[in-house]
Amino acid sequence: QMGKAVGLATHGEDLTWLPPRLSADQRWQILRALALVEPDQHALAAVLESTQQALRQRSGLVIITPDVEGSWLDSVALLLRRGVVPTVLLLDQRAFGGDGDANRTVASLESMDVTHYLIAPDLLDRPEARPGQIGQWRKTSRGRWEPQFHPRELIWRALT
Repeated sequence: QMGKAVGLATHGEDLTWLPPRLSADQRWQILRALALVEPDQHALAAVLESTQQALRQRSGLVIITPDVEGSWLDSVALLLRRGVVPTVLLLDQRAFGGDGDANRTVASLESMDVTHYLIAPDLLDRPEARPGQIGQWRKTSRGRWEPQFHPRELIWRALT
């Protein structure tokens, strides 16, 4: 929507590579690939190293991983030196019932000045994480559909 090409690389049971393209079809292909990804034993560091040639300077990269051991942080540092702008969504293993501790990895990401988010189950319990119909819809005289929200149904949150 912002006029930027988007691609996807996954390192699940099946490797997926969708080169950056600018199209609505590409967004649907990315969503489908994300929905179908299954975890596997591919090392995140190896995947990051193999995809770095495809990433141009000032490319944005979103890394979604439960790997709190941080063996992939050196690969992120290489990407930073190449001018890639990473954002890490780190799944908090301990919060999901695992035994990994994300504190050291989070501290490393902070020291590298990498934008990161620690994802815990409570994030997924928020109403905005559960899409669905809120309010009523009505058809206008011009045949368009408009939402009719009732203020009591809206959940407001502070912008940070």
